[in-house]
Amino acid sequence: MKINQRFRTRRDLRFHIVYFEMEGPLETSEVSAKTIEQLSEDRTEDELLKFVRDNYPDADAQAEVTEVLDTLKQLSLLSL
Repeated sequence: MKINQRFRTRRDLRFHIVYFEMEGPLETSEVSAKTIEQLSEDRTEDELLKFVRDNYPDADAQAEVTEVLDTLKQLSLLSL
């Protein structure tokens, strides 16, 4: 799966913002923003889980990845 439009991420004062070309901004945590960045390339859910576990060992990887994927699906931003 991969995000189907251009986007850019940046860190704000307290959160990370992901700006999608057509959808506009989405406020997220650092873990979610970095997970979304991974989807600029075609990735599987297992690859995303590994990325979160390797880079954010204190995070609940399954919950983070599920939340990101559900949000992107609801916004129709994900190519499967």
